[in-house]
Amino acid sequence: MIAIRTLAAAVLAGTLLASGAHARTDHEAVVRLMAECARIGEIGARVACYDKTIEAAQLIAAAATVQAEPKIAAPAPAERPPAGFGAESLPKPEPVREARPAEEIEARVRTARQTEPGLYLLTLEDGAQWRFADAAPPSYDPPRAGSKIVLRSGALGSFLMRYADQRSLRIQRVR
Repeated sequence: MIAIRTLAAAVLAGTLLASGAHARTDHEAVVRLMAECARIGEIGARVACYDKTIEAAQLIAAAATVQAEPKIAAPAPAERPPAGFGAESLPKPEPVREARPAEEIEARVRTARQTEPGLYLLTLEDGAQWRFADAAPPSYDPPRAGSKIVLRSGALGSFLMRYADQRSLRIQRVR
């Protein structure tokens, strides 16, 4: 019985090595060897034959995988921030800063239309539309078509418009 197992493992190894120039396991050869193992009458010897056949197939497949696939270095794991008591007092690593959008832009008004008293809708040359968020005082001279305005970021995500050395007004982007 031991001779049969050894013979089966040797045949499997030879078949699997000879089966592919691509160094991969031959599924049909494994099935044939398993069928040979099934013919063994003694249960213990049959199980041992199955084990040897599968073990040999796995070893050859692993060797073929190692030869076929070059190792690629795994990315370095990210460092965890310190945790526990007092961790908040440790210096924090500087976050990677992305490019920030401009704080202020100059634009030309294509059209200016009064929607309500003191409220205007401005369309800029790039197609963006802005409306006054707060009513302008009656003394305010609103921008006209062709006027140059300055838009800048305000507090809490708001935007301010400055025109012709007048006070800044809060505006909202519509489109």
